[in-house]
Amino acid sequence: MKRIIFILSLFAIEFNHAQTPPELIQKYGKAFPEYTEVAIAIIEGDQVSYYGFIKKDSIFEAKKNNTAVFEIGSITKVFTSTLLAHQVVNKKMQLKELVKKSLPFRLKGNPKITLESLSNHTSGLPRLPDNIFSMMVNNPDNPYKGYDEAKLKEYCTQQLSLKTAVGERYDYSNLGAGLLGYAIAKKNNQSYEELLQEIIFTPLKMTQSTTRQSLVQEQLVRGLDPAGKVTINWELEVLAPAGNVLSSVQDLSKFIIANFDATNPVFQLQQTKTKNINKQMDLALGWHIIHTKSGHQLHWHNGGTGGYTSSMAIDVSNQKGVVLLSNVSAFHPKTGNIDTIVFELMKTLAKQSQK
Repeated sequence: MKRIIFILSLFAIEFNHAQTPPELIQKYGKAFPEYTEVAIAIIEGDQVSYYGFIKKDSIFEAKKNNTAVFEIGSITKVFTSTLLAHQVVNKKMQLKELVKKSLPFRLKGNPKITLESLSNHTSGLPRLPDNIFSMMVNNPDNPYKGYDEAKLKEYCTQQLSLKTAVGERYDYSNLGAGLLGYAIAKKNNQSYEELLQEIIFTPLKMTQSTTRQSLVQEQLVRGLDPAGKVTINWELEVLAPAGNVLSSVQDLSKFIIANFDATNPVFQLQQTKTKNINKQMDLALGWHIIHTKSGHQLHWHNGGTGGYTSSMAIDVSNQKGVVLLSNVSAFHPKTGNIDTIVFELMKTLAKQSQK
């Protein structure tokens, strides 16, 4: 994960006092470019508080943007694993099932890659397929564009190679998440977008969530490159399940609240630990489970694209959560400050729950 080491080290820090969203934005947003826009939702039970900001003349002004749409990047992987959990609960797939059962082509070398290993990044697959890099060099502003089903088949049938044995080691893989979503879609004879809408977004009334930019164009916040110039949106094509969802903090709040429902078997399965990494982190399906110094357990994921950075953390036991969406580029040198804000807010919520 691009900032996983940063996150683990963050929990060794003790913050002196609780800070409000405006204070945190002013503090950690100093280095962000003009017209940086940030949307925050703080969830406590079924209650949500929204905070929005836009940077003008070096100052962050308040802005109502809870329904504004941003690219959420790799938070998409959480939704891909929700689809997997739904398949398992409904007995259409099994976690230990081999992905090859749902693919329309054979994997080179016949590796025993399971659906679970794709979801928790222990498949042994590389971060990206080898046959995508020349495309990325030729189109750095939209690096996944053109990587279609034919390219994925070419890689999987002719070039596929595992870095480690399946299940042996955590190794974050966009390819793995993309292959998982592709396999689920093929199993159901539906598109990834259709499955998202049918199983997650429509039931939860997440009306601003989609992989299709054209459906949310009017609400879309323009992404900024590291220098603060407007940049184009990413098109992940066949790897969409790894990072192509667009959403709002209002929609993601609905998803977080749904995750607090202890009677929902899909979310309960998805939140369950599948592998231990170390004392600070376990893996669930699509989630990283972070163990904080204060003893809290957080399910977390972040995301980043050329024009956006996002972060989402939930404390299921205490029904607290924070989601932050921004048009800060993942390649900005201070992009880690987005996670810092989210975890400082989660610390504040944890302290409040102890009172």
